[in-house]
Formats: sequence, structure tokens, C-alpha cells
Amino acid sequence: MAATLESCFSDVRGALAGNDLQRVAQAARAGLAAHPREAGLARIEVIALVKLERVEQALAAIAKARASRILRRDEMCYEEAYCHFLLGAYAQAKSALGMAAAGRATDLLLAQIAYKSDNFVECARLYETLIASTDCADPEHAELQINLAAARAAMAQATGKAQAGCDDAAAASKGGYELQFNVATGLLAAGQAQAAVDLLEAAGAHARDALKKDGWTDEDIHGETAPIEAQRAAALQALHRTSEAHAAYAGLLARTFIDGATRAVVRHNAAVLMAGASDAGSASIGGIKRALQVPGGKPGALGGRQLSLMTLNMATAQCVQREHAAARKSLRRLKSAYKEYVAVGAGKLSAAISLSEGDPRSALEEFSALARVQDPAEGVRATLSAAQTALALGERGRAVDVLCAWHGRASKAPLAAQADPVVFARYYFGVSQLIASLSSNPAVAIDAAKHLYVAVDSQQQQPSPVSAAVLATVGDCQVYVGDAARAQQLFAGAAKAASASGIDPRALPSLFMTAVLTTGGDRAQLTARLLQGYSQHKKVLGLAADAS
Repeated sequence: MAATLESCFSDVRGALAGNDLQRVAQAARAGLAAHPREAGLARIEVIALVKLERVEQALAAIAKARASRILRRDEMCYEEAYCHFLLGAYAQAKSALGMAAAGRATDLLLAQIAYKSDNFVECARLYETLIASTDCADPEHAELQINLAAARAAMAQATGKAQAGCDDAAAASKGGYELQFNVATGLLAAGQAQAAVDLLEAAGAHARDALKKDGWTDEDIHGETAPIEAQRAAALQALHRTSEAHAAYAGLLARTFIDGATRAVVRHNAAVLMAGASDAGSASIGGIKRALQVPGGKPGALGGRQLSLMTLNMATAQCVQREHAAARKSLRRLKSAYKEYVAVGAGKLSAAISLSEGDPRSALEEFSALARVQDPAEGVRATLSAAQTALALGERGRAVDVLCAWHGRASKAPLAAQADPVVFARYYFGVSQLIASLSSNPAVAIDAAKHLYVAVDSQQQQPSPVSAAVLATVGDCQVYVGDAARAQQLFAGAAKAASASGIDPRALPSLFMTAVLTTGGDRAQLTARLLQGYSQHKKVLGLAADAS
């Protein structure tokens, strides 16, 4: 005789009382065999399978229940999304959540999906919203802060620029070691390697103390802190403290109890360090290349971004050894397997290989393509390389076209929004001088000086070391085009801003400021002499050398 519905639920309750999820799933499945239209048993089976992380079976159970119309299409969408998430099917997971009920659990899973999908901006936004609605005393608040820091660090790694909150090492020092690690990762990605080292050392000490108090074994503590030590070694490497970095890598590789992903990264970074050593002889090249091999199979937690960097490093090592065919093969693998992570470095390397192979025309096209897709501040080097290659090919017009294309985009980029406005101003005016020389049109340089003058309206500049340096730099540009009045005005503003910031005006990055502002009866003559004798050729060489 078929079991009654009550007895089926009784079996489920008994399994739950014993905390036996396997028996719960079995009892629910047996109940469904006797009562195939019972939605409650279908839900219990799915939840038990999800908790057991038997996600393929859970998805099959959901699909079967919906096909039999035991469950509606909009039921158990969260569980479906979670299963897809665990399987790495992030697009399907996000799609399933689109039909799930809105709420905290949904937002948390959406944030995790965004992180795994490399949508770090969306991930950070979701965590910021969740943190705002979480009480500071709630233990989840600290966990959300850790995750937000990880998202911001990933954004910094993707852009190479500091993100809001990534530089708050003081605040991180009051948190747990996980938060310190994530903030330090953001600092390192933004080029603040020394600050990263300091915070990582604090994180390592904090972790060892906390884990020891929790009763962890020495082996487990070493395994938990290995990523912190690996990141510290990478920061030391960035600071060119190579002996310390090498010792740290060697110590990590000597351990047998660090996870596979960390070991793969450490081994790779150590090989990069060795490849860059001046005493790396030919006998060690084979070992370096073996270490640079991208791990196959499933190398633990290694993400696509890390794997793409490993692939690019291998291609670089092959190029250095003039193994151009092998380097091209690595670059093709980079573009096919990790196309969403293809770095600008890949384009630069490909152009370098073309030049080494005696194919400057291909290099020209590659440099030009890079210049078009990069932000003006980042693309100026590719632009100058493209122009230089075009000139080497005797294509003066093409060189002017490439420079003008960059110049047009740069003229629309707000100077105040640049990470380094002094360098950007020099690049902008230097390229303008090159265009003026190559096209025999001095008006280009004159217009560029006027453009920069308007961009740094001294009446709106807040006194700071940066504003003083910018005013001094743009003042130099006015000297080059012979505008003494504007040069005088900008230099005076620069000196005032420097003094207000406690800086000696003579320390500002200017070639002519001190001379132009020299007091005394001969100032007019001195200024006149400064504004004479600068032929167009010298103007071009002076700024181009500074910008290259």
C-alpha cells in the first residue's frame, strides 16, 4: 500500500532531526514517487540537493517539477540561480535571478555573480547598497566590507588606477586580515607598492595571531597566510627589492601545504623575477620557461585575468629569446582563450615582434590600433611609436594623421580629470609641436598653448602642489610660443600656489619660471632673450624629448 502523505513528511522530519541531508533528499524523492503532485516534497528535495551541492541533480529536479507543472516557472528561481553560479554559468545564474523575488539574498548572489563575471563596478555598487542597510554591529557588516574591498581591488587591477576606498589603509588596519589583504591588493594594483607591503606585513602578523588563538595548527596557518605572503613578495618585486622577493618566493615554494592556485602564481612570479635578473644565464632559460607555463586543467582558484597575465608573460619571455613563432602562438592563445582580458601589453608585444621581424608596416598598424582604443593619457606612447614608425617608412602624412587623431581626442579630455595633469599637459603640447613641425603649421602649437591656458584658468585654481606644477608647466608652453604676458601670469600664479602649499617655487618643474620672474631692471631684457633663439626645430626637440 502506498505511503500516506503524512508518513512521507514524517520521514522527512526524522531525517532533518538527524541533520542527514542525504536522507532528507531520499525521503522527499520517495514521497514524490507516491504523491507526484506534492509541491512541498519537490521543494524539499531541491533544497536538500542544493545544500549537498549536488547541483546538477538539483537543476534536473527543478526542471522536472516545472515540466510536470508541480512548480511554476517563477518558483525556486533563487535555487536555480545558485546552482548555475556554482557551475560557473554566471549568465544563466543572472538570468534566473531576474525572476526571483527581490531581497537581500538575491542582491548578495547578484554581487557574487558580478564579481565572477568581472563586472566589478556593479559588484561594488551592490555591496555598497548592502552595507548601507546593514547594522555595524551585525557580523555580516564586516564580511560585506571585505567583499567590497575585493571588488575595488579588482577594479584597480583591471584599470591600474586607485579606486575609492582602495587607499584607505588606515581604516583597513582596524579590520581583519582579509580586509587588509584586499585593500593592499588595491594599493599594489594602483602602483602604491610600499603602502601595500606595509599593510600586507600587518595583515600577516594579524592573521597569525588570530588563527593561533583560534587553535589552528602551524601547517594550516601557513596555508591560510600564503596568499598574503605571495602578495607581499609581488609588492617587493614591484619595488625592485629583488633579493627579498626571491627569498619570499623560495620560502613559499618550499612549503608543501599551500593551495594549488597560490603555488601556481608564486612559481610564475618567481620565474618572471628570475627572467629579469641580469645574471640569468642561458642555462636557466629552460627552467624559467617551464615555470612560466600556464597551468593546465583546473588550477584551483586561478581566474581568467591571472591566466591571461601568465600567458602574456610567457609570450614576452619567448620574444626576448627571439622565438617569434612561439610568441605569436602564445598571443593567439591569449586572444582566443582569454579574449575578455586581452591587455594592451599584448598589442605592444605584437608590434615589437613585427619590428624585430623586419615588418614595420604591420607594426605601424598595430601601434595605430592601440592608439585608437586607449585613453589619450595612456595611448600617447603608442601614438608616438606609430608616428615614429610611419616616419621611418617615409610616410610623413600618415605620421601627421596619427598624431592629429590623438591630438583631437586629447583636446577633449579635461586636464583637471587626469591622474597626472602635468605629464598630460607636456604630452599634449609636445605632440602639438610635432604636428606643427611636420605639417609646417605653427598655428597648431600656438592653439595648443591657448587651449592649455584656458584649461588652467589661474583664478579657479585651488592652491596645491599639483596646481602649482600645472601652472608652471603650462607657463613653459607659453614661453615656447612667445606669449610673454600669459607666461608671466601663469608663473606668478604658480609661485603663489607653491608658496601657499609650503613649496619653494624654484622646485617646480619649469624650465623658464625662475628666469621670467627674476626681479630687477633687466627683467624685460632677460624675458626677451628667453623668447628669442628658439627655432621651430629646437622647440620640437625640446618638448618631444620630454614627452617620449
